[in-house]
Amino acid sequence: MRKRDLGAETLSESVYESLKKEILSLDIKPGTILTENDVSEAYKISRSPVRSVFQKLKEDGLVTAIPYKLSYVSQLDMNRILDVIYLRISVESAIMRDFILLDDKKAIRKMERNMEDQKEMIEEGVDPKAFGEMDAEFHKMMYRTLGKMGVWDIIQKVELSYNRFKLLDLVAASRFQQIYEDHEVFMKIIHEKRIDEIEKAYAVHLYSGIRRLRGFIFDEYPDYFTDDLDELCLKKIDRLLEETYGKTNPDQ
Repeated sequence: MRKRDLGAETLSESVYESLKKEILSLDIKPGTILTENDVSEAYKISRSPVRSVFQKLKEDGLVTAIPYKLSYVSQLDMNRILDVIYLRISVESAIMRDFILLDDKKAIRKMERNMEDQKEMIEEGVDPKAFGEMDAEFHKMMYRTLGKMGVWDIIQKVELSYNRFKLLDLVAASRFQQIYEDHEVFMKIIHEKRIDEIEKAYAVHLYSGIRRLRGFIFDEYPDYFTDDLDELCLKKIDRLLEETYGKTNPDQ
C-alpha cells in the first residue's frame, strides 16, 4: 500500500479511494488480509477513519469481514461474474442496437480512433491496465452518445469483481489481439447495421475471458476465487462456453 498526500480531502474518503484503486488493479490481491493497524501505519492516520474505510469497501463487495477476527480483500466470485456477464450481454446489446439506429457519424469516428489507439498499443507494447481502460472507453462511448451514462454507472457499480477478473485475464492471458479483433467485429456490425448479430457478438466477446483462462487460471490462481468455484460451477462454465463457441479447445 502506498502513502498518499491527503491534502484537504477527508481522511476516510482519500484512503478509501486509494485502497479501492489498489484492490481493483490487483495491486492488493484477492484474499489479502487487511488490518486496521497496517492501514493506519501506511497512511499515518488513526484507526477511527480506517473503520469507516473498511465499511465502505465491505459495502462495495471488495472487502469481506469475519466479525471479531479479521478482514480480507474479497475473493472473486465466479457465479457473480457469470451473472454480470449475462447482465452486460443484455444491456449492451440494447445499447449497441440504439447506437446503430442513432447513426451518429462523429461518435463512430471516435470509436474508430479508439481502435487505432488499441492497435498502436498492441504493436508498440501493451500496458494491461492502460489497455483495459481503452477497452472500457470503447464501450463507454456508446452509452455517452445515447445519454445513458446513468446506466453505465449502475453497471460499473455492480461489476467490481468482474473488473478484477477482466484485469486478471489481461495480465495472465495477454490475448490483446483477440480482444482487438472482437472490437473489429463490433465496428463491422455498426457500419453494416447488422442488428441481428449483436447479441451473439457480445456473448463471444464477454465470455472470451473465461474461455481464455479456463485451461489454467483455476490451477494457478486458486486463492483468488471463492470456494464456490467447485465442480458444479466448472460444469456451468463449460456448458456456457459450449453454447457460445461450440465444442472447441478452450485455449484457442
